[in-house]
Amino acid sequence: MAISQVRTDYFVWCDDDFIFYEESDMEYMVDVLDKSGFDIVGGGVDTHERNAWQSSDFIEIKTSPEGFCYIRKPFATLMKLPGFENCYVVDIVLNFFMARTNTAGTVRMDPNFNRTAHMQYFVDSLGRLRVAWCGKASIHHVRYCPKDEHSEEQLKLYNDRRNVAEEDKGAFNKQMNTFWFYRNHMKCKATVHLKEPTRKNKRSSFEFTDYIY
Repeated sequence: MAISQVRTDYFVWCDDDFIFYEESDMEYMVDVLDKSGFDIVGGGVDTHERNAWQSSDFIEIKTSPEGFCYIRKPFATLMKLPGFENCYVVDIVLNFFMARTNTAGTVRMDPNFNRTAHMQYFVDSLGRLRVAWCGKASIHHVRYCPKDEHSEEQLKLYNDRRNVAEEDKGAFNKQMNTFWFYRNHMKCKATVHLKEPTRKNKRSSFEFTDYIY
């Protein structure tokens, strides 16, 4: 709903506990979108490098009669975005990105996926939007609520929202998974990410995490 009201050429999407600072280079992100013709450009969160999450930015959808499977994994070969340093063509970025309103704005964040629409948004964008990640722009993630700046009531509210009970979290995830199955026939999801090399295995290896609905 909010994106449908945007009247500017671009919009910025981020979490409500992200803080912009001097290295959140909005002008650079505009320049990338203007010159590349891409629809979305994402930045780093507390870093200018590709962290473990962002390194798994290729989306594969495996199909079967029983249901589809969403797999997020590293690209076999990274494709650089020509003309921009430390920029790569990807399928998905973290929840800090700038997007072209007249293209990215046509892919809606489904309100049924309360607080979790990020993954579903980029699946809906496959084949429709061109996505890049650029490390020059970054944003700061505030992972705590400073006690000296907030009242006890505000701190309690923050902690209640941030630290959800495992039972409630499980029920919430089950509901979201049910929505995704009936919406996209998505039965499972998995993340494959690179592990740090060990002494025994100096080459990077893969770690696989699987979630079945």
